[in-house]
Amino acid sequence: MSLKDVQNAILSQKESAFAKTGAQKSLEENAQNHYKMANVFVRSKNYANAFFMYFTSLGEYAQLYVSKKLNVELDARDAIEFLSKSKRFSFTPEGMNTLFAKKEEVSMRHKMERTDCDHIKKYVMSLRKAL
Repeated sequence: MSLKDVQNAILSQKESAFAKTGAQKSLEENAQNHYKMANVFVRSKNYANAFFMYFTSLGEYAQLYVSKKLNVELDARDAIEFLSKSKRFSFTPEGMNTLFAKKEEVSMRHKMERTDCDHIKKYVMSLRKAL
């Protein structure tokens, strides 16, 4: 290996680290924005949209947690499922199936209660604190 190859390899690693950091920062900003939007929807009593925004934020925070703590890149749903199986983030006794079913239910019914939003909000808060 020549000196030029070593320099190129180092440069490539640095570029990859910068790209990953930028992507994580962007994902964190999106998660915060979705969380803030959900809070606005709760105040305006639009619970279906609030639940959807909390769920989106939960997925983004789960991706961040898995990426930062475990150095694994997963999509939002897989990250949530992975964390739901850990003892620290056992979101519900039944696992994430309950939350996924509720998310699907949002599109099928027009009436949600605030308790639905409060339920998912506590999981988002636990992930935010863990980061």
